[in-house]
Amino acid sequence: MPNDIYKSPQSELEPIAYVDHYGNKLFEIQSVGIATFCGSLLAGGVVMAINFKNMGRSDHALTTIVCSLIATAILFALVFFVLLDSEIPRFIIVVPQVLLTLFCAKTYQGKSIDKHKENGGKLYSRWLAFLIGVITIVVILIVTFLALLGYSLAQGFLQ
Repeated sequence: MPNDIYKSPQSELEPIAYVDHYGNKLFEIQSVGIATFCGSLLAGGVVMAINFKNMGRSDHALTTIVCSLIATAILFALVFFVLLDSEIPRFIIVVPQVLLTLFCAKTYQGKSIDKHKENGGKLYSRWLAFLIGVITIVVILIVTFLALLGYSLAQGFLQ
C-alpha cells in the first residue's frame, strides 16, 4: 500500500543554518588590558569594539567607542586640571583604567570569548593589541598638542 496512514510522512528537510560569528577573530580579555595599558581607555575601547563588531554586535561596538572616548576625555581633563600639580605619581592613573576595562571586557565579552575559544575560534595577536594601544596614544598626543597649540595661538591673538 503506497498510502499507509500509519507511516510518518517523508519530506526533504534542509538543515537550518546556524549563524555564528566564530569564523571571525577576537581579542582575548588580556589584549584589552594590554591596549589600555599602552594607549588609555580609548585603546581598550577600540579593542572591545572590534570584538563586538566581529561578534555581530555593531551597535555595542559604536556605544563602546563613544563611552571610551568620553571616559578618555574626562580622564585627560582630570589629569590636566586637577592632578597635574598634585603629588600623586602619574603611573598610578593607569591602574584604574586597566582594571576598569578588564572588568568591562570580562563582564560584557568574557562568555562569548570563552565560547569562541572552545569552538576553535581564532584569536588576534596580543601584539596587535599593543600596536592599537601605541597608535591610539600617539593620536591622542597629537590631538592634545594641536589643541594646546591652537589654544596658545588664540591667546596670543587675543592679547
